[in-house]
Amino acid sequence: MGLLLFGILAAIVATTLLGMTAGADDFVEWLLSVVLGLCIGAGSLAIGIIPAFVASTTPANPIEVEIYAIKDNSEVQGQFSLGYGSVDEEQYYYYVTESNDGFKKIAKAEVDNSALKEESIDNPYVVVYENKFDSAFMRFMYGDYNGSNTYEFHVPNNTITTDYNVDLE
Repeated sequence: MGLLLFGILAAIVATTLLGMTAGADDFVEWLLSVVLGLCIGAGSLAIGIIPAFVASTTPANPIEVEIYAIKDNSEVQGQFSLGYGSVDEEQYYYYVTESNDGFKKIAKAEVDNSALKEESIDNPYVVVYENKFDSAFMRFMYGDYNGSNTYEFHVPNNTITTDYNVDLE
């Protein structure tokens, strides 16, 4: 919110200063001042976004979601509920959840933003946290959350393995 106000204010001030210092007398000169002022405002917004990528955040607003298993008729006993892979050299965990309308969907979580924990539980689940800016100034400028999430996967004991063959029969 604050970043948008800053960009608009920069555009208005730049337009006014350009128009007044250039001695704009007619419509074309003022139009040119407005276009240049808008460019300066857009540039201010672009430069203002950079701190959001380096600001410190804290996980907040945990949401617990059950993870569903994929049916597998192999000779291995158990169920497959969490997968791993990479896309364009970015590594992800893939898992199946149920949406509010009852459909199953495949979701993914960046490996760098995830943690796995084996526990004495029967049903695996994931806790998703939104990353909230620590600084009140950053929350004013960019909103409460930076758009990324942190994940905690809770799975039954002895389920993490590197040797698994999925046949999907």
